[in-house]
Amino acid sequence: MKRCVSLFALPLAVTLGPTAAQASNDVAYFMSGDAALVSGAVAASTEDSGAVWYNPAGLGNIRRQQVDLMTTVALVESRRIPAGMVTTLPDGQSRITLDESRLDVPMPSTIYVRRIGGLTLGGGIFISQDEDAHLAGGQTAGGDTSYSMARANVDVVTQRYHLGVATGFEVSRSVRLGFGLFGVYQDEQHVQDLGLAYIDAATGEQVAVQYEWREASERLGVEATAGLQVDATDALALGLVVRSPIWLLSESVDAFELFTLGMVVPNEQGAPQSVVFGGVVPEPRAAAGRGLWEPLRVVGSLAYDFGPVTTLAELSHAPRLRSLEVELEGGPETRYLVDRRAVTNFRFGALVRASKTVEVGWGAYTDRSPQREPEPGTVDVDYVGVTGGVRLTEPVKLARSERADHLLFRTTVAARYGFGQGQATQVNAVVDGSEDIDLTFDRHVDVTFHELHLLIGAGVLF
Repeated sequence: MKRCVSLFALPLAVTLGPTAAQASNDVAYFMSGDAALVSGAVAASTEDSGAVWYNPAGLGNIRRQQVDLMTTVALVESRRIPAGMVTTLPDGQSRITLDESRLDVPMPSTIYVRRIGGLTLGGGIFISQDEDAHLAGGQTAGGDTSYSMARANVDVVTQRYHLGVATGFEVSRSVRLGFGLFGVYQDEQHVQDLGLAYIDAATGEQVAVQYEWREASERLGVEATAGLQVDATDALALGLVVRSPIWLLSESVDAFELFTLGMVVPNEQGAPQSVVFGGVVPEPRAAAGRGLWEPLRVVGSLAYDFGPVTTLAELSHAPRLRSLEVELEGGPETRYLVDRRAVTNFRFGALVRASKTVEVGWGAYTDRSPQREPEPGTVDVDYVGVTGGVRLTEPVKLARSERADHLLFRTTVAARYGFGQGQATQVNAVVDGSEDIDLTFDRHVDVTFHELHLLIGAGVLF
């Protein structure tokens, strides 16, 4: 995609149009202790409260009440976009690196499960996205006859919550079914703030440019899940999950674009003359109507029990989706807010029962981006990662008359590392004296990201 502004050719309000909605990767957080240990490959084997999210059929194997809390207690991210902004001024070209180092504590997921008759019911709140990216960079240069400054800031804050219920039951001793329904709420804020200045002491020319684009949106949607677990043999278990598209019910959007250009140039008599251009577009796009917000997802999984060791493998697929066409300000032009490519991901894990109370797990995963290409202010990054951790199950007796296993406390401690490579949009600013000033967003640069999560989960079975 190309976006270009020639501020002298169009000195009044000019709209660049909105970017497509940032297409998020799938593996943002792990929602249960099982998933954190084995990289999320649990659809065939999950038997804890995380089944509410990963495969509601797994609820059919739960016989006792559970309350679980899973959170990332520390998230460390390192993101760097080399040459994220390139400025070409009369005195030369400069390349500005945008980078960010983030230490954060995202919100936890909370789940409750209860057995009622032949059904197991569960409910919870899940945070599938908690993005808080702030990339910034700047550079100044000066000589005997000129001075230049350029800066860029890109902020993306996204939080997505799923609140819902699920149920699972046994069809037979070896077959279980489950269904879930979730309401989805997302709050997203996106800011691009670019500025540059140039002073030529020899000619007396001074140029200062600022471009700012802000968009805040809120979305409400709904999604459903259906799951199946089959114990094919005593050692082999199979799982299938179908996650419906998220159907957008409503969206509110508050956005604007701002351009400011200030110059001091000699007039015909050679005296300095100040010129200021500017423009504001208060609503660059209309709010989206009802439609598909996220695509259908299908997950196939297997688990094989070798005695003390269980190996797990999982394949997930989401097809291409192009939807939510919106009108742009000032004309018949439209754009799709959702434009995702088809994505297939793989997860693998192993769980070792070291003793009656200790389990050790590790795994690996891929997390490919559904972004077809990076839009202005977004990135298109594919991740590969590894996980590892331990889970302790401790029986507790509150009274002497209780059974030793009447109350169980589970604690999971795990770590996850992700390595990402992909592309980001490059901003190009060209100042050609008093002739023209252009901002373009049509080039891409290679990027490398790193992320490290420390996860802790706590649960009670009673």
